[in-house]
Amino acid sequence: MPQLCKAHCVYLDKQEVLLELTVPWEDRLEEAFERKLSKDSFPSKNEGLQQSMVTGRKARYRGGDPDLQVKVSFPYPTKAKLECHSMCGLAGDPHYIWFRNGQYVLQGMNYWIYIQSGYSYSCAVEGYEHQHSPLVYAPKTPSVTVSPSGEIEEGSSVTLSCSSDANPAANYTWFKVNRDGSSRFMNQGQQLIFRWILSSDSGRYRCDTQNKLGDKCFFISINVKYGPKHISVLSSPSGEIEEGSSVTLSCSSDANPAAEYTWFKNNQSLLWEPSQPHTFPSVRPEDRGTYRCQAENKYGLLRSNLLFMDVKCELNIGLIC
Repeated sequence: MPQLCKAHCVYLDKQEVLLELTVPWEDRLEEAFERKLSKDSFPSKNEGLQQSMVTGRKARYRGGDPDLQVKVSFPYPTKAKLECHSMCGLAGDPHYIWFRNGQYVLQGMNYWIYIQSGYSYSCAVEGYEHQHSPLVYAPKTPSVTVSPSGEIEEGSSVTLSCSSDANPAANYTWFKVNRDGSSRFMNQGQQLIFRWILSSDSGRYRCDTQNKLGDKCFFISINVKYGPKHISVLSSPSGEIEEGSSVTLSCSSDANPAAEYTWFKNNQSLLWEPSQPHTFPSVRPEDRGTYRCQAENKYGLLRSNLLFMDVKCELNIGLIC
């Protein structure tokens, strides 16, 4: 494919930049210009570019700016080198100027900075300060969304998505924060996906965003809901119970939200407090029987094993209990 032999930009006034192309004779000017735009992405902001003059094999086009860009490199660990570049060659010897948070700071093609979050940087050609390069800056505080929204039920699919405004674009890393404050790596990328979320996935997560100019993080907690698990029923004291003694039956389970309990004696429900252990202040022979409890919340229910409470009667002369 024929190649362009010359391409450069010239500032005409404070509103226009001229792109000048010189092409081989066997090439069509229009095709050469289109290839130049595709190759150099010039000028991405100038949809209204118009050809203004054709002289021999030279075409001149008018546009809005020369597509300045800031390149970031790190010759030193904590010090960055910013370089101002145009996507096409600028004619002459242009003088570049630099801005930090929109304020002029210095002149020169390069700008050395110590890495600090909270600052943005751009460059321009002296005399054409209204035509800034795109800003470069460290990630801003990210935002995290949970999909689907609302309550998270065990067994469902859940996606955490992290996004941050940054230029250059940020890299994303997910961690789970342990109870002792340490972190466990989970995933690289904007999304953390649980295809079948478990109750053990409840907890605090951190999304780290980072580019060459800095980093930011965001914490989010997820609370996985689930029905009762691991139900148990206990008697205190256990074993054979003497008539007249105090006995407490208690039921426990793992559930989120906490379960409410229903008690049964010999498969008949009892009107006891739903979430409290039940105490017999003075157990009687008629309290003897088989007990079980049932734990229930909106996500499910679970019944315990059977517990037999044996009451040893107090012996009286001439009476058999």
